[in-house]
Order: sequence, then structure tokens, then C-alpha cells
Amino acid sequence: MVNALKMKKDSVNSGDNMVSIGEIRGVRSHEQPLSPVKHVAEAKEEKKEDSQEAPKLAA
Repeated sequence: MVNALKMKKDSVNSGDNMVSIGEIRGVRSHEQPLSPVKHVAEAKEEKKEDSQEAPKLAA
């Protein structure tokens, strides 16, 4: 894990900024949502899907 972060830092320094910064942001936002609202919305979506599957199982 440390090596991956090191590599990303190196690629930022080498001038490959756009992609690397995007990748780092992507990793961060995946591990820890930057906008709680979006995270809550996604959680609600998952609950919706679960509740739609439940009747099928019961039927």
C-alpha cells in the first residue's frame, strides 16, 4: 500500500498531474466519501434495491 502511494506521488512530480491527481482523488473518495449527502443517497438506493428483492424471495 505504501509503495502504491509513493508511486502516485512520483507520477504527480513527473508532471503527469491530471491523471495522477484524479486517481488519488478517486482512491480517497472511495475510502472516505467527501460528500456525506452523496453517500447517504447511495445508501438509500441500496436499501431500495434490497426492499425490491425481498418480495420476490417471499413470493
